[in-house]
Amino acid sequence: MDPALGGQVLGNALQRVAPNGIVISFASTIAEPVSYPARELFSRAPGARLYGLYIFSELQHTRSGSTDLRRLADLIAEGRLDPQIALTASWMEAGDAIEALLGRRVNGKAVLVID
Repeated sequence: MDPALGGQVLGNALQRVAPNGIVISFASTIAEPVSYPARELFSRAPGARLYGLYIFSELQHTRSGSTDLRRLADLIAEGRLDPQIALTASWMEAGDAIEALLGRRVNGKAVLVID
């Protein structure tokens, strides 16, 4: 799955979300419009939600952005959210990891380990 959920990937995710599930779209760099059959979504997955996370505006709210990050960390720890980690590297290799992300050679998240 594309790490920047948008366009057709977001439309596909909305068609696969479970009842009462949440699709979180963040940092979308895909400019193409999102298309999905709304009627099918509402009948197949009642209570499903789409949440758009744009970290810079999240941090401007009066509450701390750490609340949302904590919620995401808890969901990962509970096994309810798969962060799609595709690259784990030393922080000494941060430049290579960033280039891989920007060059779209990583299909998922990159995690840097302080070693």
